[in-house]
Amino acid sequence: MLAIKQEALKAEASRQVEQIKEQVKVSGLEGTVKQATSQEISEMDLGDKVDSKDAAGEFGFIRQFEDGSFEIIVNKDKPAIGVAAHEFLHAVLQNTLKGDTKVQQDLSNALTDYVDTLEGDQAAFKERLS
Repeated sequence: MLAIKQEALKAEASRQVEQIKEQVKVSGLEGTVKQATSQEISEMDLGDKVDSKDAAGEFGFIRQFEDGSFEIIVNKDKPAIGVAAHEFLHAVLQNTLKGDTKVQQDLSNALTDYVDTLEGDQAAFKERLS
């Protein structure tokens, strides 16, 4: 039963990757979406900002480039629902926020206000927001 569930999860994760590839085209953003195994990710040259060994343990990640383009890599060995869409949201936000300091500040304020309503210690989350 567990093997069937795992295969279904892999199939759904792959289907979502294909959907996000289509959304990249439709949105007009310059980017690629691909799947790779943990081994393939660990052997990638991801530049100075990302350690490929650390990235190999993640569900997926996005590499955003200075020219506004991006590359989303989803780990085939760690299938999870929503990873490709989550990473695509980073690209959409980057494209939306670049060069517009008012929108950046408004979003920052709204997120900070929301986090202030959450229970528990949110210090680490607030630090990431800042």
